[in-house]
Amino acid sequence: MIESNCIEGNVTCDDVTYTGKSKRSGNEIILTGHTLHTYLSDGTPSIFIGYELVNGDFVYVISDSGLLTVTQDQRVLVKEQGNWDWSK
Repeated sequence: MIESNCIEGNVTCDDVTYTGKSKRSGNEIILTGHTLHTYLSDGTPSIFIGYELVNGDFVYVISDSGLLTVTQDQRVLVKEQGNWDWSK
């Protein structure tokens, strides 16, 4: 689950909370991060493309299509397609 802790209507958000569960261990993880966007030539944020969350040297990127990519030192550890559930 991803929650934006920013005021509704903001284009970008530097305060996002991700709660996930390991498929292997069942352990829960809670991470904080920010939204990712494309930028116009003048530096204005434009199209939302996902979220980036960091846990030590692990970087979690969740794309707008639901693709979760976990990297460590730029090495891909997990790449898994998920589905957005907008009902929650």
